[in-house]
Amino acid sequence: MNKIIYPTLNLFLYDIRDELGQSKEEFTQNQEYFKLKLPSTLSASISSHDRGFNVEYGELLGSQRIERFTSKNKTYEGYYYPVRMNDTYGLLLDCSINDKVNPQPVSCLKNLRMEVERKIQGSRYSIGQTWMILGYLSEDYLVGDDISVSDSISGILDIAYECYENLMPHRNAEKDYQGDGSILGGKLFEFWHHEFNLPGELVDNIPEIGDFVENNHVIVVLFPNQADMRQFSELNYDWMRLFKYRNTILWAYAQSLLLKEMLKNQFQYIQGYIRDLMGDKSQYISNEKLKKILDEARISMSEYAIDFTYFKSQARTIKTNLYNYQKILSSIIESANKANLSKNRASYVPRIIVDNDLCVLEEFWRNSSEKYHLQLTRDSENLRPGIGLLEVLIETIQATVTLRQAESDRKFNATIQTWGWGLAIASIFVSIVSSSIGEVSIDKKNLPFKNYLTDIFPGLYDEWVTSVYIFFLNIISFTISLLLALAVWYLFQKFLSFLGRLWRLKNRKR
Repeated sequence: MNKIIYPTLNLFLYDIRDELGQSKEEFTQNQEYFKLKLPSTLSASISSHDRGFNVEYGELLGSQRIERFTSKNKTYEGYYYPVRMNDTYGLLLDCSINDKVNPQPVSCLKNLRMEVERKIQGSRYSIGQTWMILGYLSEDYLVGDDISVSDSISGILDIAYECYENLMPHRNAEKDYQGDGSILGGKLFEFWHHEFNLPGELVDNIPEIGDFVENNHVIVVLFPNQADMRQFSELNYDWMRLFKYRNTILWAYAQSLLLKEMLKNQFQYIQGYIRDLMGDKSQYISNEKLKKILDEARISMSEYAIDFTYFKSQARTIKTNLYNYQKILSSIIESANKANLSKNRASYVPRIIVDNDLCVLEEFWRNSSEKYHLQLTRDSENLRPGIGLLEVLIETIQATVTLRQAESDRKFNATIQTWGWGLAIASIFVSIVSSSIGEVSIDKKNLPFKNYLTDIFPGLYDEWVTSVYIFFLNIISFTISLLLALAVWYLFQKFLSFLGRLWRLKNRKR
């Protein structure tokens, strides 16, 4: 069983502090969520130091900087180091075996992880996290008189594999291994497993990043002696920045995948609206239904535009953090080179370990530039037409409703006009009939329907019978006149329409 001296486990964990458009209540929730990972005694200090609008890097414990802890049985020791980096909270939780001399079995990393997770009370991250395993080796693993450099490096890689498998027992070290490098006399190994598992339905259930992103990022750095390990630990604050940029890039890409899926779902609704309007039965869609579709389309456009704006902002986030990642990585290498630790190296330390080489970490920057940023740029162009389609859809529905309303108003006016002409003609006809009836001498004794009228109205006087008879006669004549007038007007309108079609046909032939 392999052993390492002074095994130390660092957890670099990152949470959202505030986002664009968040309210004060949401900011307070984010702050409280971050505080859950720290002792309650630090809450007041964090609140008092978490101020300012543009804080590039602020230590949330002020001049105290770190909060140390020791386990009850003195087996473990470590510290909390909470910081704020603009809109992000960062926490470095350092936990190590309280023994800097005696070699410990690599399996102790399981207990170290349990202790770390106990310290953060099982809380999850909202952006991402990186694990870093540190330790130094006895001379048995390093180059001696009878051990070659390649054998030494191979032996150290085996230890790194074992460290990763103990920290991540369900992962395959060989499969997740990314490469190695060297810094400040130590050998650095990177392991990474990253996977997205988006749920199928996002309408009513928007998942948290941790629910659909599996991100296991582990750095193992093994040193030849304690002095080199101590000097490496002085770069923890630079590593805090570097891993923040890395995890933010992955978080922004995960956000873009979520937003892309939501935009695709919204686009399907847009296509559904278009199919309804372009179908054979579109003419039978009522104005009320069209107005309802119009309202839904306006809401969809608002949601689509907002989500698309957030989607594009993820590309900017990735671009900014890629630049900062490259910048801080160069700063780490420069700081390591300035240390010039080679003067203090023992003769058994192989040259390949002494050199500062972090190309394995630079690979992430290159891959992210080609994969994440380029992918978002292409997706942005593919999703942009959705806004144009929505605008055309809304304009089409609006124009259809307007035309239908105008057509309805025109028909209503024509109907009023027709009835007006009919009433006018009928009135004239009734006037003629009335005057004619007035001039005609009516025989009251032989009046038609007289018996019928007296049966209906028994108390009707004879002199009133004639008046009632004339009244009913006027009503009948008015109705007949109105119907005849409407028929004549309808035929006249059809005739005019026919003449119009003949005129248009004649012009086309010309």
